[in-house]
Amino acid sequence: MTPEDRIRAFLAALETRDLPAAKTHLHPEVEMFFPGGAVFHRLEELIDWARPRYRSVAKRVERIDVAGNTAFAQGTLYGQWPDGTAFEGIRFADWFAFEDGLIHRQQ
Repeated sequence: MTPEDRIRAFLAALETRDLPAAKTHLHPEVEMFFPGGAVFHRLEELIDWARPRYRSVAKRVERIDVAGNTAFAQGTLYGQWPDGTAFEGIRFADWFAFEDGLIHRQQ
């Protein structure tokens, strides 16, 4: 699986909250860095952190650039705030590092 394919499959699994499928794309020693200094090593931690921030959230990936064992994904977020109000068009940029073909770091 290419890094781009792995990122797209990982994000799709997260979007549908298929955590078992999402975990298959992660290195056992994964580190995920998010705004505000949040660092996670398990998807359940990420979901707990996001729960009060969003009712739902997903990413429209516009491009993924790959260079060796790293990739940079860009696009926009869309979903619902906790009160149910829809949002879209919020830019995101994620940097991924791979080890043994799996996502080892997301920032």
